[in-house]
Amino acid sequence: MSEESNDISRRSALKRAAVGGVGLVAGGSFLVGSGSEKAIGAVELVEARDEWLSQRAFCLSGNKVLKTSKGSSLFTSTYARQIYRPRSAQEIADLIESSSAINPIACVCGGHESSNAAMFASSEAIVLDLVHLKSIEFHR
Repeated sequence: MSEESNDISRRSALKRAAVGGVGLVAGGSFLVGSGSEKAIGAVELVEARDEWLSQRAFCLSGNKVLKTSKGSSLFTSTYARQIYRPRSAQEIADLIESSSAINPIACVCGGHESSNAAMFASSEAIVLDLVHLKSIEFHR
């Protein structure tokens, strides 16, 4: 890890790893800033939310087959403020840590049972789409 490529020094990174008890971060994601101004470095942020919903909602109960009285499909959209696609437990921890304690966090895992409500999250929510993960292991 070089100081030129990150907004955080090597010493700060090691101090954070020691204090956080999570070990070293392989993906290079670090929070920058403070309070609600914190940003996530390398976590993939989904910009096209409606397109994301149409791609990931293939198995929502009845979502694709609902029709209006005139026979046209109902428009569906997610209200989530932000949708992230983390690639590690560390990125998930950073996202949760950077979020306000009162903001809801929804999680989309893949099966319709877990993603049904999460895909239509409230406007204050962030959604964690775990599409890139096969398993998650957290260490203390």
